[in-house]
Amino acid sequence: MKTIYQSLIYTFIACLLLVGCKDEEKKDLVAPSINLSGTTSYTFEAQKGTYTVSLTSAKSWTAKPGQSWCKVYPNNGEAGTHTIEIEVDENTSYDERNTNITFQSETVSKSITVTQKQKDALTVTSNKIEVEDDGGTAIIEVNANVSYECIIDEEAKSWISLNTSRALSASQVKLQIERNESNKKREGKVTILNGELSEVVTVYQAAASPTILLSKNEYVVGSKEETLVIQLRSNVDYRMIMPADANWLQVTKSRAFSDYTHYITVSANDTYDVRSAEILFVNDTEGIQETVKVVQVQNDAIVVAQNEYTLEAVTTKLHFNIQANVEFEVSTSEEWIQYNPSSRALKTSPLDFVVEENITTKAREGYILVSFGNLKQEIKVIQKGRADFNQVLITHNRWEILIPKVTGRYLEGVVQWGDGRKDNYHTNLYHQYADENQHVLQLDLWGAEEIMISTIEGIVEIDFSKF
Repeated sequence: MKTIYQSLIYTFIACLLLVGCKDEEKKDLVAPSINLSGTTSYTFEAQKGTYTVSLTSAKSWTAKPGQSWCKVYPNNGEAGTHTIEIEVDENTSYDERNTNITFQSETVSKSITVTQKQKDALTVTSNKIEVEDDGGTAIIEVNANVSYECIIDEEAKSWISLNTSRALSASQVKLQIERNESNKKREGKVTILNGELSEVVTVYQAAASPTILLSKNEYVVGSKEETLVIQLRSNVDYRMIMPADANWLQVTKSRAFSDYTHYITVSANDTYDVRSAEILFVNDTEGIQETVKVVQVQNDAIVVAQNEYTLEAVTTKLHFNIQANVEFEVSTSEEWIQYNPSSRALKTSPLDFVVEENITTKAREGYILVSFGNLKQEIKVIQKGRADFNQVLITHNRWEILIPKVTGRYLEGVVQWGDGRKDNYHTNLYHQYADENQHVLQLDLWGAEEIMISTIEGIVEIDFSKF
């Protein structure tokens, strides 16, 4: 009986083992597969966030993100359907980022692309701009990965405006600041704005310097009695000081005049000598002093109050008055001083000259002679050399090159190509070299304001240190 019972037990165990082996064999015959719900790409904002994905796998699986800022919960499992949570950390950088999550089950894999937007940024390099009283251009440097607009406070629009005269880079805002003619400093606010992102830049402009500004600094009058009208502008109090040794000048008080208009009576000159005197306008607190020179001619005289003029290098119109009571002739010592005579001779006449541009860096001088018999008046004209010299050096290994585009008022220039050749600068100047060795192109420029290089291909170095 015992033997029969043992046999039955062994038979049962054998059956169980046989069934288990068959189930295992059946399991091994199942092909691996992975199915994911939704799309194959997900985009997150810059903040920390999660997405839920459903995964169905025929066999065990694993999940592996490509970057540490992206995580998967759970990251592995057995066959069946699972809810997967994709989590991203906050993106504190100013650049967009992305990675892949790879789901693997034996030889089968599927990927999800995860993209996270950048942190929006809008900053300026400085929240304060200081401008002198004479105004000009001010630039706000902007660091941003978003578009923005510029808003000027209403109170400041009378003296701050956007300068749109030329193209600007996306990182700059150019402002035009008007001259401050008052003796009080002022400030205005400019807002750089994108939605909730904003930066406020305050523009501070200095007050105008204490000034007494005369409409004319010299008066040349004839020998007869006449009245001078001296006009001026001032942002400070002042007093007028008459010369003690010139009783032929008298302040006229018989007519009404403003604080900035003064009437001076010049008595007749019965002598044969030129006489002159100086009237002072003074502010003692600021130490300001301006002078008006009065010159009165004698009988039979030719007088120019100023016998020397110093001019800039550019072409200049020279104008001054000759006071004479005789007919006179005008001549110049140099061809670059051109006299533009009036249609008729005048005893009292304005004289106009054109002084041609000095394209060299050296100063030059010439003379204007006004004469009648033994009466002569010589006026010296000094013209400065051009001081707006600029130089650009371009080191390159190109066998052909187009000259950079240079703009500016009164532009002159010489191009030295670096192979012994040189040309006068003009737009679209082109040069070919005999070889592709390295050359240094030298631009010597006068009056240049801007330079634009169309391409940097083949350029080794650009030296703007003398521009």
